[in-house]
Amino acid sequence: MSSLAGSRHPVDVSLSVSEFPDWLSPIFVRDLRQGLRARFFVWGFLVLQSIAMLAALVEWAVMDLLGTSGIGPLFSGAFAGITSIVFGLLLPLSLFDALQPELGRGRNVELLLTSQLSRWQIVRGKLLVASTLSTLLLTSLLPYFLIRYFLGGVELTTLFGTMFSLLFSNMAMNAIIIGASAFSSYVWRLFIILLLVLFYNFSSGSYAIRSAIMGGSPANAALDLAGRGLITALCIILSLQLGRSKLKLDSNSIDPPTTALIFIFMFLTLLIHTLALSLGGTTVSLVTLAILIALALLIDRSPRLKNDLKTERDRPLF
Repeated sequence: MSSLAGSRHPVDVSLSVSEFPDWLSPIFVRDLRQGLRARFFVWGFLVLQSIAMLAALVEWAVMDLLGTSGIGPLFSGAFAGITSIVFGLLLPLSLFDALQPELGRGRNVELLLTSQLSRWQIVRGKLLVASTLSTLLLTSLLPYFLIRYFLGGVELTTLFGTMFSLLFSNMAMNAIIIGASAFSSYVWRLFIILLLVLFYNFSSGSYAIRSAIMGGSPANAALDLAGRGLITALCIILSLQLGRSKLKLDSNSIDPPTTALIFIFMFLTLLIHTLALSLGGTTVSLVTLAILIALALLIDRSPRLKNDLKTERDRPLF
C-alpha cells in the first residue's frame, strides 16, 4: 500500500484549470462559455441535425430506392433554404441585445475598459464568439453535404461554395446586429439593421450581376469571390465601429459625430464602389475596396485607456 502511494507523481497546483489559453480575449472566453451552454444553441444544434438527417434519408430513399430524382432535390432545396434562414437570420438575431449588458444598467463597459481592454477588443470578441458558434453548427452539417455529393446530386465545388457563402453572410449579419445592439431603442436598432443589410446586399449583389453579364469563367468567379469577401470585411468593420463608438466611459452614451461619420462613410462607399466597378472593372473595384477598408479602420480611433491613465498619473497634482 505504501509503495503504491509513494509511486504517485505529485500534483502541480500551479497548472491552469481553464481549457482556454491565456492569450485569448477574456470577452471571447466569457461569451463563448455562455454561448455553448445557452439553450438556444443546444436546441438549434439538435434541430439542425434532425432536419439534416431527415433530408439525407429522403434524398437517399427517393433517388436510390424509387429511381426518381424529382422529390429529392426539391427537399434538398428546402433544406438549403432552411439553413439560409437559420444562419442568415435566426442565429444573428440572438445577438439583438449583445452590447446591452455592457451599456445598460450596471454599465459593465466601465469595468471592462478600466481593466485595459480596448473597445475594439470588446466588440471583436462578441463577433468571434458568434461566428465560432455558427461555424461549429455549420461544420456539424458537413456529413450531410458529403452525402449529397456521394448521391451524385451536386459537385464538391458547389457544396463548399454554399458553405462559405453561408459563413460569410452569417459573419456579416452577426456584425450588423452587434453594432445595432448598442442603441437602446428597438426602433433605431431595426432601422440600422435594415440600412446595413441593404448596404451589404446591394454591394455584394453588384458582383453577382457583373458576373452574370461577363460570364461565369473561373477568373471572373475568383474575382467575384474576392469582391464579396472584401465587401463582407468592410461591412463587418463599419458595423462593429457603430457598436464601438457607443462604448464610452463618460455618462453620455450617445456619440452623434462618430455615428454620423460612419453613416456618411457608408453612403460614400456605395457611391465610390459602384462607380469603380462600373467604370474601372473588377480589379479597380477590389483596389478601391482595400483602400476603403483601411480608411474604415481609422474611424473612431481614440487612444487606449492605459495611455490616458498614464497621462493622468504623470500629471502633477498642483
